[in-house]
Amino acid sequence: MLTETWTIVILIAANVLGGAMALPQAMKTLRTGRIEGVSTVWVGLSVGVNLWWVGYGLGVDDIGIVPVGAISVTAYSLIGLGLARALSSHARSQPAVQMVASAVGVASVPAVALWVGGWPAAGVILGLLYGVQLSPAVVTAYRSTDVSGVSVSTWIIALVEAV
Repeated sequence: MLTETWTIVILIAANVLGGAMALPQAMKTLRTGRIEGVSTVWVGLSVGVNLWWVGYGLGVDDIGIVPVGAISVTAYSLIGLGLARALSSHARSQPAVQMVASAVGVASVPAVALWVGGWPAAGVILGLLYGVQLSPAVVTAYRSTDVSGVSVSTWIIALVEAV
């Protein structure tokens, strides 16, 4: 009984943290228009992975994971909108292409796993992709001389969620 209670507490905490993680970045990007240090590939990967989490939750009849996916898709899409708005009109196409290509590319991996091994295989791949999802953001922030567009709150939430 105690283990079941802790499992529910952890599920709720993971959903709250996972859903909240990208919201500070979305708000900062839309409010300030600052995008320095924000990775377009991270945004695309995050949209693609979280769309799959929504599909996975519905596919395996586990609606407990659907809300975090839906909130995350919305937040990452808002970050993408903020990135597109902040860029000059002639430079807008390359980052938009990077975001879309990243989303489509990452979405194809669980699709193949689903086709080959069903929902269990797709779930394993999604778990692995979740571990990779933040990597482009880390690399972009590390390589940037100006990270004024990056939300510190998003990184703190990501750290707490990982712990």
